[in-house]
Amino acid sequence: MTWTVLASESLGVRSFATWVEEQRLLIDPSVALAPRRQKYPPHPLELRVFQERWSVIVQHLRRARRVVVTHFHHDHQVPYLPLWLQQDARVWMLDPRGLNARQQRRAHWLQSTLTERNIPYEVVDSPCWVVSRELWFSGPVPHGRDGAQGQVMMVGVQVGEERLLYTSDIQGPSHPRHMDAILSFCPTILLLDLPPTYLRIPGHLPGEVLVNLEHLFQACTGLHTLVVDHHALRDPAWQQWWSALETRTRQYDVRLLHGAAVAGKPLRILEAKRPQLFREQNP
Repeated sequence: MTWTVLASESLGVRSFATWVEEQRLLIDPSVALAPRRQKYPPHPLELRVFQERWSVIVQHLRRARRVVVTHFHHDHQVPYLPLWLQQDARVWMLDPRGLNARQQRRAHWLQSTLTERNIPYEVVDSPCWVVSRELWFSGPVPHGRDGAQGQVMMVGVQVGEERLLYTSDIQGPSHPRHMDAILSFCPTILLLDLPPTYLRIPGHLPGEVLVNLEHLFQACTGLHTLVVDHHALRDPAWQQWWSALETRTRQYDVRLLHGAAVAGKPLRILEAKRPQLFREQNP
């Protein structure tokens, strides 16, 4: 399987956009920046990187034949993405019913634009395989531990013996439905969004998440690569929990990577360093 991360926090923006070459599949094609972080607006460097990463996503949108939108937050979906899609592209998205009004509006704008351009789309409301057994969706699972921010869906991709699972914004695994979905697909490559530790205890992962990950490592014996990015890399102290997690992954011969390493790009943690960037600009 040939795949990469196009944009993420380790690449300097809010995103987890992912590309799988064999299926010309693009998952969650969007980028965003925190409007304020510790009272600071986006730094000029963040704005430049934003444009750079969005340009990369647009290049892949033009080539995409399959696009998946796992939910309707700005860093995962833009309503105008159909403007770059070819007519033979196909889109799958989370069923917006039950989401808050803002997400439902974004979903409606996206559906309207797809309809105007005659690009077929499907909404997903339950676990299913589509396109033979190449593409799998979990159906709705909680966005975070309690689902207070709504629902997301996981995306599984199978190419030969490799099975890549994109978990979207589960911020875990910390819920039984997260665990059920991951164990059901049993990936060899797992793209995981951990909790936003910067909003809780910086540098520390919740114990339940570590316990659940240990269970996954034991149950999914084919798992060889764990990619951790997105919310947890907004934590200025992320290297503390990274070190603890890496100790566990080594015990199971699982490689621990962030998106920048997957993409072969330099690590760019920018949002977490925003105050420092402004201080360096104006000493």
